Amino acid sequence: IIDNQTANIFIQTPASGGWIFRNGAPGYAERMRIDSSGNVGINEIPAYKFDVNDEVTGAYTTSNPQFVTRIKNKTNDGTINSSFLSLQCSSDNGASNPVAAIGVVSEGTSSNNGACVISTRSGGGIIERMRITSGGFLNAGTYATASNTHHKIVTTRSSSEALRVENNSTTPYGQIIRFGAAAPNTTDNWFLVCEDNAFSRLIIWGNGNVINRNNS
Repeated sequence: IIDNQTANIFIQTPASGGWIFRNGAPGYAERMRIDSSGNVGINEIPAYKFDVNDEVTGAYTTSNPQFVTRIKNKTNDGTINSSFLSLQCSSDNGASNPVAAIGVVSEGTSSNNGACVISTRSGGGIIERMRITSGGFLNAGTYATASNTHHKIVTTRSSSEALRVENNSTTPYGQIIRFGAAAPNTTDNWFLVCEDNAFSRLIIWGNGNVINRNNS
């Protein structure tokens, strides 16, 4: 049905009906369905607003993920481009003001490398909070400025701890800082450095020596 006023095309079913798209013979395999509630299923009878099913054979490997869906931004205009999925959970956030987003950001204007980025809404806008670079480095915190050389957590929290690692077991152990491929046993490689914007205040060297700037 074509609406002469709006030029929209309407395909209408009874209130309890839906649309089923099939192909092939014999049996006509169902490929997509839109049910009476507006749920959409691809290769699946939908239980949610959007339900996708595929049967990808073979075992998962770290270099060969089993892709089922793809969201793509084909723009290649010489700038740093991105492709994001907007996630919203309240009616007062319009399409331009999502509650959270997850996506990919290119790491250069002519780079095929991409970083995985998670953003959240804070006050009046959405801000990047976590980034995993193409090299596998994790950047997280109040603002997730990207580092391609190390893991990085940044915060502007005042009058309290910036990071807490907590073990709630009744038989707890603490944390381990470990050189996994070497045993340098020297003062050229350090396990831990505590520093401010002026000095390194505490150093634990690879041989176990501890240097405290105030009383070494």
